Amino acid sequence: MRMRVRGGASTVPPEASRRPEVSSRTVRARRRQFRNVDVLTESVQARGAIGTRGRLRSISALSVLVVYLISLQIYYISIPTASSSLLDESLAGILVFYALRAYLVSLRLQYIFLLFAIYAGLTLVGNLIFRYGGVLQPWAALLDMVLDLKPFLIEAGFLFLFLKSRNPKAEMESMCIAIIVLALANSALVLYDLTSNGDNLLGHSLQFRNGLYQPVGFQAYQVRSAALTMLGATFAIYFAISRRSTIAQMIAVYLAALVFAHQSVKELATFLLILPFFLANRGKQGSSIIIWVFALFGLSFIILATPVGTLIIGRIAFFANESGLETARTLLLVRGFEIATDHFPFGSGGGTFGSAPSYQLGYSDLYYYYGMNNIYGATRDHPSFLQDAYWGKILGQSGFSGTVVYMMLLYSAFGIVFKLNRELRNSSALPACAVVLLALMTSTASSPFSDDFLGVVLGAFSAYALSALITAKKTA
Repeated sequence: MRMRVRGGASTVPPEASRRPEVSSRTVRARRRQFRNVDVLTESVQARGAIGTRGRLRSISALSVLVVYLISLQIYYISIPTASSSLLDESLAGILVFYALRAYLVSLRLQYIFLLFAIYAGLTLVGNLIFRYGGVLQPWAALLDMVLDLKPFLIEAGFLFLFLKSRNPKAEMESMCIAIIVLALANSALVLYDLTSNGDNLLGHSLQFRNGLYQPVGFQAYQVRSAALTMLGATFAIYFAISRRSTIAQMIAVYLAALVFAHQSVKELATFLLILPFFLANRGKQGSSIIIWVFALFGLSFIILATPVGTLIIGRIAFFANESGLETARTLLLVRGFEIATDHFPFGSGGGTFGSAPSYQLGYSDLYYYYGMNNIYGATRDHPSFLQDAYWGKILGQSGFSGTVVYMMLLYSAFGIVFKLNRELRNSSALPACAVVLLALMTSTASSPFSDDFLGVVLGAFSAYALSALITAKKTA
């Protein structure tokens, strides 16, 4: 005798009634986990802050960076004419306690601070030998030493926060999302700047180049706006590839277009160079080589046969030819090399050339001796361009010996992200690779390691990479 079930359902087998019921919540959780397959490393990743397995329990590093970025943005909106703030120095002071705790547990961090002590010692030797006047010494040298220590101190503080976190990758990805959101908010004013008549809503006077006004957004500085937009586009590409996110793809295309619209060569070149890193991590070693070959041909075509390449080559040619020798940026590099040669091997000493104390605590005699006191942006009354060539400062103040040690220091502190990406094939290192590459490119024309935006972001993301490598070695 068949049992008729109202509603048109078929007969239910007896064994089916004994099967455990699978709730819709469990099904949704499984679907979320399936969609969260990281195609860069072909592994299933935890969802992060909103997943069931990867629930974010500690948000210390994330909260510190988000609060800092919000405070920095409020500062630049409130004081649009400001070129820098003291917020990064304040953050470094807050993170000192965590940095000391991280120093006790990380051999890598101890090695970093040992290299910094050697570098600082070499600059002090130059001060003791040559004793250049014009600035308050030894305070100028000591202040310059503290400013140089700042990015490494910030990295050490964030390292401790990441090491105590139960899900550091979720925090890192949430940091990426925060920067993407900030870049999208900034893009609204960037679009206004591009269509304006040269006046920003916040009162900035925009520069005109190649038929377009260079936007500054909410960042009070065109280069900072370009850096924020470039990082937002890069992080969106990271989510577009690793999460197969269509929304992330759309955001990446939108922000990438604005990177080109900024016409800032350093950020534009960094964006073009970082793309092969993302593509190469999708395949095995053999396919990665093929990707790099095609990327080389693609970059060559962009440089040689497109307006973007014309812009890049034109800016390089401007600073490389004779007209570039009339600019503070080029002369800082040239004179820095000359100072390192004339003061072999230790340099002229801290706080004497190309650094903030060399003109904020007086005006260094070196600018008179090497004929920079009459260059626009390098004069005693208008020294705003005297920090536009970071490597000129390193060469001049610490000499060839100090420059070699400093390069070792940078590789040990920030180059670790490329080691993590290479050795562990860990896709989560890619955002940090983008930040480090941007900082290195920017260092040719400014001081990114002491910048109140890029310097802090650099410390946070490189700290994540270092914590991931430490964790991997402990579990190996």
